[in-house]
Amino acid sequence: MNDLATPVKAHRKIRLGLKETLARGLSLETVWVFMAIALPIIALLGPKLSTIDLAYQIRAGQIMLDSHRLLTKDVFTFTAAGTPWLNQQWGAQVIFAAVFRAGGWPLLTSMRALLAGCIYSFVFLACRSCGLSPKKAAILTLGSFAVSFGGLILRPQLLGLTLFALVLWLLVKRVEHPSWTWAIPFVVFVWANVHGSFFLGPLLLGLAYLEDRYERRPSRGAGIVALVSILAANLNPFGYRVWLYALGIPRNPVIANTIVEWRPPSVRSVLGFLFFLSAAAVYTLLARQGRRVPWPSLLTLVIFFFIGLFAVRGIFWWALVAPVVVASQLDSSPASSPANRGLPALNWALVLIVVMIGAASLPWWRTARGDGRLLDHAPVALTEALRGVPGEERMFNPQIWGSWFELALPERKAFVDPRIEVFSESIWHDYDAVSAASTSWQSILDRWSIQVVVASWRQQRQLIGALHNAHGWRLIYEDRDGAIFSRFASG
Repeated sequence: MNDLATPVKAHRKIRLGLKETLARGLSLETVWVFMAIALPIIALLGPKLSTIDLAYQIRAGQIMLDSHRLLTKDVFTFTAAGTPWLNQQWGAQVIFAAVFRAGGWPLLTSMRALLAGCIYSFVFLACRSCGLSPKKAAILTLGSFAVSFGGLILRPQLLGLTLFALVLWLLVKRVEHPSWTWAIPFVVFVWANVHGSFFLGPLLLGLAYLEDRYERRPSRGAGIVALVSILAANLNPFGYRVWLYALGIPRNPVIANTIVEWRPPSVRSVLGFLFFLSAAAVYTLLARQGRRVPWPSLLTLVIFFFIGLFAVRGIFWWALVAPVVVASQLDSSPASSPANRGLPALNWALVLIVVMIGAASLPWWRTARGDGRLLDHAPVALTEALRGVPGEERMFNPQIWGSWFELALPERKAFVDPRIEVFSESIWHDYDAVSAASTSWQSILDRWSIQVVVASWRQQRQLIGALHNAHGWRLIYEDRDGAIFSRFASG
C-alpha cells in the first residue's frame, strides 16, 4: 500500500504546486527571464538561411559521411582542384550534413534558433552567477543579443559562439565549483574541430588566472587548465597547424579586401553603430558604480573591444563577454523591497503571445511552396535551368553562389566559392576581371576553357550586358536573380 500511496501523494503535491503557481501568477522577473531566452530563439526562426557559408559545408560533410574519410583537398572547383585544404571546420561540416539529412532546411533553421537559445542561456546564467537579480541579468542578456544578432548566421562560427558562451559560464562558476573548469579542455577540443575561434578558450582561461591572482583567491587551477586546453586544441586531424590557420585567416590580404566582416566596423553600419554604442554603455555602467574596476576586468574588456575594433566578426565575441564582465562589477546586493509581480494576468498573456508567435514562426509552415522560401543566396529557378544545360562541367559563377551550386549541382565544377583562402590571388584577379567585364574577360574564359557562364544581376551586371552583345555566346535563361549563357560553335 505504501508503494502505491507515494506516487499518489507526489502527484497531488505537484498538482497543488501548479495550482499555487497559477493562482499567484507569473512574476515580472520571470517574464524578463523568459524573454531573454525566448526572444533570441524566435528571432532566429524567421530569417532565411544564408547558403554562402553553409551549403558547401553541408556538401563537404556529406562527402565525409559517405566516404568515411576526411576531406583535405579541394574537390569543388576546377581552378583549385586538388589544392591542399586545411579543412579545420570538418566537425561542423559533419554536424550540418547529419542534421540536413535528418530534416533538411527546416531542421537546420530550427538548429540555428536552438543554438541562439543556448548562447543566451549561458550568458544569462553567467550574469546570474555574478550575483545579479534575474531581471538585471535578463536585461544584460537582451543587450548582448541586440549587439550580436548580426553574427547569428548558421555556419561553424555559430557553434564557436555557443562554446565561447559555455566557457564564459564555466569560468564564472569556478568560484563555486572549481572542478568545473576541467570541462573546458574538452570544450576546446571540440571547438578546435569545428571553428577557428577555439584560441579564445585558452585566452579566457588566461584572463581568469590573472583575476584569481588579483583577488588572492586560493588556487583555482585556471592556469593549468589553460595549458591543458592549449594541448587539447592540437587533438585534431591537422595538429598544431590549426593555430596557423586560425591566426592566418585575419591576416590574409585577399580576405581583408574581399569580405566586409573582416574589415574594421564603422558607425555608418548597423553592426558598427551598435558596437560603439555598447562600448559607451559599458563605460557608463561601470563609471556609475563609483568604485575602481579591477585591472583584470578592464584588461578583458580592452582585449575584446580591440578584437571587435579589428574586424566586424570580432564584435560578436565582445557582445558575449562584455555583459558578463559588467555583471561582475554591478552592485548585486539584494533589494530590501519585495519583487514587483506586475499584473499576473498580463504576464501570462505576454508569455502566451510570445509562445504563439514562436509556434507560428516554425520553418515547416513555410515549406509548402518549396524549401526555397527558407533560403537566401540560393537562385532556385536559375539552378533548375542550369541543370538542363548541356556541355562542359566547368562554369564561371558568382562567388556568393558558388557554395549553393556545390550542393545543388555537384556534377558541375565552380570557378570560385566562399573559401577565400583556398584560391590564389591570380585566380581572384581573373574572377574580378571577368565579373567587371574588363577588356580581358573573354580571353580569361578562353584560357580556362569555360563553356557556361552564370552571372548575378547584383554583382555582375556589366558582365551580363557584355555577354548579351558578345559574339559566340547565347542566352539560355534569365530571371531577376541572374542569367545563364552558353558558348555556341561559330560557322
